[in-house]
Amino acid sequence: MKKIIALHGNPGHPEDWNEVKKLLSPETEFLALDAYDPDLLKKLKSFTGPFVLTGFSLGCYTILRLLPEIKDKVSGIVFVAPYFSSEKPLSGLAKGLLGIPVLSGKLIESSKKKSVGGFLENMISPQKMSDHPYYKTFLHRLETTDLWA
Repeated sequence: MKKIIALHGNPGHPEDWNEVKKLLSPETEFLALDAYDPDLLKKLKSFTGPFVLTGFSLGCYTILRLLPEIKDKVSGIVFVAPYFSSEKPLSGLAKGLLGIPVLSGKLIESSKKKSVGGFLENMISPQKMSDHPYYKTFLHRLETTDLWA
């Protein structure tokens, strides 16, 4: 039996992998773990290898960070839309404005709805995310999580 261990991106949750899990054969053991779990490395070390590590976005970074500690158990790695660094560097003006504590919080909070909406709609392009059955669950999680703390 093949074993796959998956880590979600940011923002994210282990449930984000449910649609993928449905597509796998019954001979595949699929575990989606919480990438924010402070005991993640301990859990990964406790699993019997070999297993494939799969990460989405920031989950890829988490895998690379933990890999030296568990490399003997890992038979493969799959990165989906890996996130390793900023796609676009901030301008000097943006860095300056975001460096002012009172102003930075207001700027980020004011762009939150716009950013979340754009993120969701472009997430599974060319389909519309709002047509997907998981949309309401994911949107609720984004709206009730303080992403900007």
